[in-house]
Amino acid sequence: MAKTPVYMPKFGMTMMAAEIMEWYVEQGEEITQGDPLLSIETEKTTVDIEAPCNGYLTNPLYEVGEEVEVGTILVYVADTEEEAAEGTEVQENMQAQEETKEPNLQPGKELSKIRRTIADNMKSSLQKTAQLTLLRTIRVDKLAEYKAGLTGVSYNDLLVKALAKALSVYPKACVQLADGRAIEQNNMDIGLAVAMEEGLIVPVIRGADKLCLEDVAKERKNLVKAARDGSLLPEQTGNAVATLTNLGPQNVDFFTPILNFPETVILGVGRMNTVPWVEDDKITTAKTIGFSLTFDHQVLDGKDAAELLEEFAKVLEHPSSLSE
Repeated sequence: MAKTPVYMPKFGMTMMAAEIMEWYVEQGEEITQGDPLLSIETEKTTVDIEAPCNGYLTNPLYEVGEEVEVGTILVYVADTEEEAAEGTEVQENMQAQEETKEPNLQPGKELSKIRRTIADNMKSSLQKTAQLTLLRTIRVDKLAEYKAGLTGVSYNDLLVKALAKALSVYPKACVQLADGRAIEQNNMDIGLAVAMEEGLIVPVIRGADKLCLEDVAKERKNLVKAARDGSLLPEQTGNAVATLTNLGPQNVDFFTPILNFPETVILGVGRMNTVPWVEDDKITTAKTIGFSLTFDHQVLDGKDAAELLEEFAKVLEHPSSLSE
């Protein structure tokens, strides 16, 4: 006999917690995979959480009105009615939080709710992971030539597809952390950080490795539009295998992107430069982009992350593979 946990999901990079609005199912009731179990309210929307498998619901660990952090177990699905009736042991691990006031602080503008959420999310990511960033300059002359022959495809589209292809052949990096476990992710769903006036949101291009470039571009345009006009659906964010974030338009070469927990890698993109380049003992010029790969050292070693970057570089240096 076993119990399958149901976790509080994460919808978007800024989500830290959500409030439980309603439980649809009571302890001991039989459920089928896909049945709605409860509804939660995030900053942006109300969404149902579905049953991950067939079985019987145990006693919910949280009540309506409680705010629960992302990644927390909400309830279990038991194999048998008897096991569900036994209930679930709830271990409370509440940490007291004390607010301290520093002397001589000047009055300032209060952060907006979304800025506070982003701040909490970034701090939480750094606390839960061991983050390290590798920097690499990759020559992209062939990529630039390849893009020139395309219509309606951006560099972000090419890089999303390239990252998905690199990850698909390097499964070590395709995991998410949950309760101290590395959970393998089989779908190459790539998040794309989108900056807005009120903050940052990360819509996800699902199955990017299997989409043609034109479909990647179409999906990217639709998601960015939805993010900016506030119509992004919960299923269009969260549960990505990796995130791409681009500061090239801001003339940044390298930076240290913070992981979108529970993802294991995030790839930062710098600006394109034309630089002197030595090839076959001759000085020439080359187009290059600086990439910054942040990874969780709990899951990957430096060698693993370097090999992932190498695989990514190979794709960019042979861009015709992006059409495969």
